[in-house]
Order: sequence, then C-alpha cells, then structure tokens
Amino acid sequence: MEPNIQLRWLGNAGLQFEHKNILVVDPFLSRPVMGEFLFSTLETNSALQEAILPECDYILITHAHYDHMQDAPAIAYRTGAQVYGDANTCRLMEVLGVKPSQLHEIGYGERFNAGNFQITAIEGHHPWLPGFASGKVKENLQAPLRARDYRMKKNFSFLLETNKLRLLVWSSTRTAKAVPADVLFMRAVSSECWYRDLLERVQPKIAIPTHWDDLMRPLSEPTQLFFGPPKLAWPPLQRVNLDELGNKVHAALPSCRLFIPERLRKYDLDALLNDREH
Repeated sequence: MEPNIQLRWLGNAGLQFEHKNILVVDPFLSRPVMGEFLFSTLETNSALQEAILPECDYILITHAHYDHMQDAPAIAYRTGAQVYGDANTCRLMEVLGVKPSQLHEIGYGERFNAGNFQITAIEGHHPWLPGFASGKVKENLQAPLRARDYRMKKNFSFLLETNKLRLLVWSSTRTAKAVPADVLFMRAVSSECWYRDLLERVQPKIAIPTHWDDLMRPLSEPTQLFFGPPKLAWPPLQRVNLDELGNKVHAALPSCRLFIPERLRKYDLDALLNDREH
C-alpha cells in the first residue's frame, strides 16, 4: 500500500514532502536580517538546518534568489541530496561546494523522477524587485556570497505527482500555464481576479499560501506576517492579510479550502484532504 505524503511548511517558500524519500522545495532556514542582506556575506546556520532537515534526498529550486536557495547548498553537501534547478542554481551550488554529480540542470517542460514523485517543471514569471538581481551569475564567483550574487535566470513552478495525488507548487505571478492539481501552493498577495483565474485552472481541493511570513525574522521567533507590495493607500506598505486571502479564495472557488499551516509542523496530506486534520 502506498504511504501517505507528509508535508511541512519550512517558512517563506520552503516546503518538505516525505513519501518514503524526503524532497524539499526552496529550503531557506538561516534567514539573514536586513543588515546582512544589504551589507554582508550570507552565512548558513549549519546547526539549525541540520536540526530541521537531518536527512534530504532531493531538492527542487524554483529560482536562484537567496531567499529560495541560500541553505540548499549546505543541505545538499551534508546529505548528498540531488538538486534540480536552472543553470544559475547549478553554478551557485558548485561555487558553494556541491559536487557536480549531484546537480541537474533542467528546462521548462522537463519531466523527471525524484524518488516516488514525478516532477514537471513549468515556466514561471517573476517580477522585478529591488535588491533581487537577475541575469547570468558573475564569472569567478567565490564563497562566501552576498545576497546580490544569487541571480535569477529561469523561474520554475513544479507539479509533483504520485499514484494518489497531484501537488502544484505555483511560483509565478502569471496563471496561464497552471494545470489541475489536488493541492495548490501559491502566493498570498494578489487580486481576486488572479485567484479566480488560477483556481479555475487548477481546481484544487486545498490551497496553501507560502512566502507570507517575515523572511528576515529568525525561525526561533514566532511567525509574523510579511509586507505585501506597496499600495496606493495609507499606509502604502501593509502586512499580508490572510483573512482577506481566505475571502478571495472562497469567492473564486467555493469548493476549495484555504489551509494555513503552522511553520515546521508535519501534516498528513490525506488527512488534510479529507478534513481530518486542522
């Protein structure tokens, strides 16, 4: 009998799926504060990431910004995990000591197996944000790295499939390439129209928001809502409103349930889908 999938939200965009093997997406645990982000090299908290992820078999990276992959090289180096991402991701991994034999450069539309999951890499779109660079990784880069060294080239969403479930990790501000899935992981700040279009395409039973907690607040501190994009209102910067998100999801697809996980708590996805666990 096929085992159930265990889920953990690791904070920010990080997700862990356990299905005989352990697969993580965008692990980001060390969480440098603003001063480090702006002025310092970024250091991995080895004790923290080893305590949270003592084992790991596969790592998927949606894109190569620091808040999606800073801890991934150290995790891959320690555990021997296989890493899948674009050319920038693979280059940064090598700079930070990961063996080339562990690295797999992927492209849009590519399908591959990662343990008990079949993965499809879907083209995603990422807007320009101040402080987050794009383009080719610099030549002759050497560790340690600064936040600006983590440059995005391609941006992936991922469809994870097993014999039982389809899980869509949607890392894109566009909806056109979304595909049906049982569980949808998505951004927490967008328009009602955007959620309506995305949910109509995916038809999920459960939607789980990611990337909404304060990514510069250590994991040892209580979860705090992060700021959304600036608005033409006062105050122009407002924290993410999860109640408002729930209303938008319900209006877009009444049959879909919004689920807000506790950070680092493990959940049985079958139980969630059958509304047996809250």
